[in-house]
Order: sequence, then structure tokens, then C-alpha cells
Amino acid sequence: MKEHKDYKQLLRKHRQTRRVKSKFQLMALVFMLTMICGVIYFKITRKPLDVNKPEKKALKYKEAIKPQILNDTNTIINILGEKAMPVGGEEAYLKYLENNINYPKEAEAAKVEGKVLIQFLVNKNGALTDFRVVKSIGFGCDQEAIRLLKEGASWMPATVNGEKRMGSMIVPVVFRLNKK
Repeated sequence: MKEHKDYKQLLRKHRQTRRVKSKFQLMALVFMLTMICGVIYFKITRKPLDVNKPEKKALKYKEAIKPQILNDTNTIINILGEKAMPVGGEEAYLKYLENNINYPKEAEAAKVEGKVLIQFLVNKNGALTDFRVVKSIGFGCDQEAIRLLKEGASWMPATVNGEKRMGSMIVPVVFRLNKK
């Protein structure tokens, strides 16, 4: 009879350890499935990083006119010198841009406002070329900004040690519906 009781106790102990093991295995399985689902979710929702595409930064208004001087091989060099300037100065040029905007009808209808940033090159002779939209607001505003820059005042080229150089500029063109 005593042997029978020992056998029952041993059997009960064995069942308890199996339950503990199975609970632990179940918890480990749930944890692994959660981790796998998390990895799959982040792989699906994460945007791939484009190494070739430069990261865009928001420019402050005072930083918007940024000069870069190019050497003879059209590569940018960081040498102190005079940046390219519109004839009459920057303030007069920005006023010209503000006063001569022909607000695009599409933008007016959609009530679009904002700032378009245009990058261009100022050649050694002061001519503007290679216009590129850096920040767009659409609705025809980009084309209007480029038109304004092309028809605007002439520019004095950048100089380094008194020598004229080609320079890259970024100029803001602000579009506001309510002129005051």
C-alpha cells in the first residue's frame, strides 16, 4: 500500500514538472512569435534609406541666400571671398521679387501660400543659369519664381582674391495672397 502511495506522489510530481515545462515553452513560443512579428512589421513600415539622395533641411529665412564658389572644374570650393550679388543689393532684389510676382491662377484658386527656394549658378559674366527648385509649393509657383529670377536685375559674379568665379546661389521667393 505504501508503494502505491509513493507511486502516486511520484506521478503527481512528474505531472507538475511537465505543466511547468509546458507553460515555460508556451511563454517562450509567444515571446518568439511577438519578436518575429515586430521585426516583420518594422521591415514593412520603415522607409528604405536612399544613400544617393541628400537629406533636405528646412532653411531659415536669413540663411536662404547661401553662396558657394566654384573653381574652374565646376567643383565647389570653400574659400573666403565675395559672394555673387544682385546689382543694387540683396534687399532691393528681394523687394523686386516681392513686388513683381504674378500670382499663378491655380495657386490663387487653391489659396496656396509659401516660400519657393530656387538654386541657380551665376557665371563669371554675371549671367544666371541652371535653375533648380530646391523647395516647391506647386500650383505654378515654381515656374513663376524662375521667371522672376530670369527677368530680374543682373548679377555681379562671386570673386576670390579679386578673380571672378562661378557661384551657386539659393534665393527665396515668397508667395502671399494678402499683400499689405
